[in-house]
Amino acid sequence: MLEGGDTTAKDEPSAISEGVGLMYSKGYIDYGPHQERYALLLQAVQQQRVCVLTYRRGLPNNCRTFSFAPMQVIVFRESISFLGWEVPESGPVKPVYDNPLNLYLQRCQNVILTRRSSSSLLPPPAAQHGPDASPFGTMKGEVFRVQVHFTPAASAYVYDRKWSSHQEISVGGDGSLTIEFDAQNAAEVVAWVLGFGSTARVLSPDWLKKRVQQELEAAAQSYRE
Repeated sequence: MLEGGDTTAKDEPSAISEGVGLMYSKGYIDYGPHQERYALLLQAVQQQRVCVLTYRRGLPNNCRTFSFAPMQVIVFRESISFLGWEVPESGPVKPVYDNPLNLYLQRCQNVILTRRSSSSLLPPPAAQHGPDASPFGTMKGEVFRVQVHFTPAASAYVYDRKWSSHQEISVGGDGSLTIEFDAQNAAEVVAWVLGFGSTARVLSPDWLKKRVQQELEAAAQSYRE
């Protein structure tokens, strides 16, 4: 019933069923074909079991099959991934490497759930840098402090969002913005800054500023060629 007792719209379709809510993205991942693999990986997490996984590293001609013990499901923006350990194909279930793997669902080509238990493994820490720390980026690494300046064209977009724990934002009188935050992977910060084009400029650290400059020069050179 509508407010005021008006029932004239009671038989109309709901707004949701009519599809008035739309989601836009600059690019999206179609998870429709991956539902079965998602269910198997999720089952492996819940039941603490090892999978035999064929994983595409980049393009389709670069695949590798190995044993994987998924421990956590990671959802970041539009991507779904599984954090866990690569383990030997046989014998004791233990990590092959010191660092866990973060595998994207859309790159998992085949998943076979085995009877091998992963209960002896310690889960990778959800936050390696403390319970209250969440640095920028999904790939774990040593934390460093970043300072980036944005022109008024991008300042409102940046201001509206939480990019990292312990971030500090200062707004200039001209509508520009400077943000300082913790990050843990340089490649992800570089890609993020480059995505803003000329509206973003790294102020510190100097080594990161130089790396962004090198990327811009290489991009300009590719167009000159």
